[in-house]
Amino acid sequence: GVQFNWRETSLTVAAQDHAVLVAISKYRDQTRYPDLDGPLNDFKSFYSWLTSENGGDVPTANIHYVTTDKPFVDLPDPRPDDAVYLTWEPSKRAFTTSLEKAIQDNRGNYVTRRGARLYMYFVGHGFSADAELMESASLVPADVFGEQIDDIPGTVYMEGIRKMALYSEIVLIMDCCRTLHRTGNYSRNVFGSYASGQAGKVSVLSVYAVPKDGSAQERDLTGTNQPVGLLTYSFLRALKEIRPDVLGRVLDTAIDQYLAMNWFKWYPDNKAPPKPMIYVPPAAQSRIYFRSFRPLIEQVFSVLQTRAEDFALEIRSPNLSPIRGTFSADKVHWERPGDYYSLLDIELSEPGPDGRQTFTLNLLSETYEIEFAQEPAPVPPRPRLTFTPGGARVDL
Repeated sequence: GVQFNWRETSLTVAAQDHAVLVAISKYRDQTRYPDLDGPLNDFKSFYSWLTSENGGDVPTANIHYVTTDKPFVDLPDPRPDDAVYLTWEPSKRAFTTSLEKAIQDNRGNYVTRRGARLYMYFVGHGFSADAELMESASLVPADVFGEQIDDIPGTVYMEGIRKMALYSEIVLIMDCCRTLHRTGNYSRNVFGSYASGQAGKVSVLSVYAVPKDGSAQERDLTGTNQPVGLLTYSFLRALKEIRPDVLGRVLDTAIDQYLAMNWFKWYPDNKAPPKPMIYVPPAAQSRIYFRSFRPLIEQVFSVLQTRAEDFALEIRSPNLSPIRGTFSADKVHWERPGDYYSLLDIELSEPGPDGRQTFTLNLLSETYEIEFAQEPAPVPPRPRLTFTPGGARVDL
């Protein structure tokens, strides 16, 4: 059958992953929706991460986006009176046209990409519906004017794609306000939606800049006079700073925990909004992992087939508490009690001509030490090994 949890054991090139990005900084109704300075900067940062080998590693051809174009960015302030009659973009139609490329082929048929991930990223002015019964948000399109909003309800579209199980994983990031809108409803999903029997296996990570009825913020956090949204900046910062597991991955819950620990250290003033709201997949579904945004080095290890059964070791570095690996005939079981990558299995290769089985770890560039577990007598204790990733194969 189809495996939905492929990222639990590997972070291969994400050739089938897609992304849909919307960034809006200028609005037709400037009175209700003042200009924003951060969205285009946030878009550039997120796009850079998406395409980075140490980030999302998504092919550029698979990234579909709509942003505020230069003619709107360059409008003077105050604007000319006739600016209100321009064809303002991005609109909802521009968004749905972009989304089509991620979920349909050129004949309008839905495309199922099992084992792949869809990123949905929205930044600009936003709101929450009064009557919502679940965590959700919608982006305000650039062409809105007056009270009526033909909005871009990111959560609604995410739910439609999840029900159809077009992707195995969906990452929804809404870096926008969630102020309450008195109309009480989101606009409808313009795409047809059917219920797939695989929908319950789709893992969704939903990230909102603020709680319901909260206001997102943008600040100059880089010292370049280029404001950025707190959510996007902090999310990417966490991926850079969190120590990855031995495969170079960062788990969804680790991001939530890291932001909880550091949010008010990073933003200690009383004007900062609460920590972003992060909703991870339920326990019955596969976890969502990200590749660490730190440089990683592949290191190959080997063990004699005759030693693999019940062989154990601990690996540590000056900045890393011990991680225990226990070997069996075909895998290494890694765990660190209470940590976010407990219960991680890595397969061993078939034995080579030298009788050794190999496995690969993705590690940070630092010196590591390996200590072997005491084996039954008469086997003498083995001396500790030290290594720096990127060198020759480490024979255990």
